[in-house]
Amino acid sequence: GEEWRQLKGIQPHADWEVYPTTPWNYALAVDSDHPEGSVRVLCNDLKYQPFDPENSPVELRITGRRLPDWKLEANSAGELPQSPVVSGEPDEELVLVPYGAAKLRITEFPRLKGE
Repeated sequence: GEEWRQLKGIQPHADWEVYPTTPWNYALAVDSDHPEGSVRVLCNDLKYQPFDPENSPVELRITGRRLPDWKLEANSAGELPQSPVVSGEPDEELVLVPYGAAKLRITEFPRLKGE
């Protein structure tokens, strides 16, 4: 989820900032010995606009858990927690799309400690 706020300027050439409205602070469940088994790759039909997050030609499906203590700092993700991390939150299936298809971007996730 995204909340767009106009900073300055006149549309359509205004400056904007975007904030998350849904959880973003997850650690990923990745098997260090067999990481390829931790993620499912889905290939979808290539649409007219491949950078639309709703019609991404590629999706990665992976299990993750929220890290409630990983918070925003200065309007950005805070310092990345050192992996491996522990979370008592429930497992969730996460859908990751290519960097160019997302407006809110996370380039690095912590890894959950194996159980």
